[in-house]
Amino acid sequence: MANLFDYLKWRGDIQMEIDGFNAVDNLIFSELVYVDLEDAVPEAWEVGVTLAEAAARYKAGEDEKQAASFSVYKQKAVSLLLEAARTRRFRDVLMRAFVSRVSDSAEGQMAAVTFEMPDQHHYVAFRGTDDSFVGWKEDFNLSYLPETEGQRQSAAYLNRHFAGRGDHLMVGGHSKGGNFAVYAAAMAAPGVRARIDRIYSNDGPGFREAFVSRAGYLAVRDRIVHLIPSASVIGVLMSGDTPHTVVESDAQGIVQHDGFSWQVLGKDFVPGGRTALSLYIEDTLSRWIEGESDADRRHFVDSLFSIFGESLDQMDDLANKRFVSLAKCVRALKNMPEAARQQFIKVTLDLLKQGGAVAGEKSEHWLKGIEDKLPEMKLSLPDKLKK
Repeated sequence: MANLFDYLKWRGDIQMEIDGFNAVDNLIFSELVYVDLEDAVPEAWEVGVTLAEAAARYKAGEDEKQAASFSVYKQKAVSLLLEAARTRRFRDVLMRAFVSRVSDSAEGQMAAVTFEMPDQHHYVAFRGTDDSFVGWKEDFNLSYLPETEGQRQSAAYLNRHFAGRGDHLMVGGHSKGGNFAVYAAAMAAPGVRARIDRIYSNDGPGFREAFVSRAGYLAVRDRIVHLIPSASVIGVLMSGDTPHTVVESDAQGIVQHDGFSWQVLGKDFVPGGRTALSLYIEDTLSRWIEGESDADRRHFVDSLFSIFGESLDQMDDLANKRFVSLAKCVRALKNMPEAARQQFIKVTLDLLKQGGAVAGEKSEHWLKGIEDKLPEMKLSLPDKLKK
């Protein structure tokens, strides 16, 4: 089995002029935008730098102490940049107009960069969710907002840099970046939209029903390539009436969301099949999103991130310090105002019940047990988790 790094070893010496752009190249570009390139790629469109030069600038300015604190995912993205810079296929690709915006007040996070290939085709890559609370909350906001700040900025990026240009382009991203790519293409000015050849959503979440019926979305729908791993969770959230292309991963469960785990053979991905759990989660969350009002979903998201804000230093704590983090989250929930706490519990149980509706009678019995236990639990912590 092989991954993106193996692809660079196998095909890195084959220039794009000889063997053109493919789906694996798309994922590589989508992963490279996770690197913090502020000091390596200027925001001004006119000042493009080669990928090799961008990698050298990044390495020269790297803060080793800060780099050591990066998430594993960001460390992989940095390694990918440095490895790609050594290949004939990628080293001379121009990088233009890197931007990174995080707005706490608007609850939006967006980063993007444009790759210009030798044939003058451009690929605009939008970053997925970063380590920030703002970035993660925007993921959840997709379930009830007609437009998030990151989506709006993504469409503005396309219009700003490609209105009036004759160049053909592709857009894409991983995770939420895939959602941004589809949204930006659908909402771009008609002249820009017409020049988009393909839109890649690499395990990106979908949209609310109202969006997929809009004229802009319908105009680009047939150009969307939606890649998901076998056990996809993120990429099957909400509506998206385009077919999935399922790829193999060497990871398990939700960790398959990590594009570095996707398996490559030659210049394509190894095809896979959906797991039963992925199909179950897709059905469960779809039912829940359709069944709750916008107000209830908003309250749930605000409450959830209020709990996270009190309990976690960063989102990675949920994985790296899960027992302590869980204890702190439960304590924060207990300290919420009574009305807010009861509303949060209600919506959470609604979500669990949707899972029960799919799973059958055994789940109903299990859920009834949880509801019966809530009053006596009073959300108290087990002694071994108390501090």
